[in-house]
Amino acid sequence: MKSAIASITAAALTLGTPVSAGPDDITKHLMTEPASLLDLGLVRLQQRLQESQKDGDKYHYSTNFFFETNTIGVFAARALVSETDRSREEAASLCDDKLVQLRLDGGVWPASGELGVGEYSRWSSLFTHIGYTTGSSEVGTESLKGLDKKFQISVIEYFMDGEDTKVLKCVGALLGTGFSEQVLDY
Repeated sequence: MKSAIASITAAALTLGTPVSAGPDDITKHLMTEPASLLDLGLVRLQQRLQESQKDGDKYHYSTNFFFETNTIGVFAARALVSETDRSREEAASLCDDKLVQLRLDGGVWPASGELGVGEYSRWSSLFTHIGYTTGSSEVGTESLKGLDKKFQISVIEYFMDGEDTKVLKCVGALLGTGFSEQVLDY
C-alpha cells in the first residue's frame, strides 16, 4: 500500500513539472566563454560613468572597444533629442563642458590634459584585478599608462540649423585638451 501511494504521489508531482531540454548551443557557448579584463573594465567604466551622473544629467553613457583602431570608446550622448533649441556654438560649448567633466572623472586636468595624481588614470585602474597582481608591478604600471592613450571620448549634442535638427559629434582623447567636431544629419 505504501509503495502504491508513493507511486501515485511521484506520478502526480512529475505530471505537473514542465519538461526542459536544457540550454541551447548559444546559451552553452555564453556559459563557457570567459570574460576578460577588457570586458570587465568596459563594464566597470560604464557603471562608473552612470553612477557619477549628477542630478539633471541628460546623457546616456556607453563604452566599447574598437578592434580596428585599438581604442576604447567612451560615449556620452544627450538623451533628449527634443532639446535642440540651441545653436551650433552652444552645442560645441556643451561638448567642451562634457569633455572637461569626463576628463576630470578620469583624473586628467582639463587645462593641461595631463594626469592630476598618480601614474595612470582612474579609468585605467578599472581594467585591473582587484586585490592581487601577478608579474612585475612595473609592467602593470606601464600597461596602464599605455591604456590611458587608448581612451577616445565622444560627446553627442543636438542643435538647430534653420528648420533641421543636426548632430554635433565631438571627439577627444582622455589625455589632451582639445577635440574635433563633426556635424551629422539627424
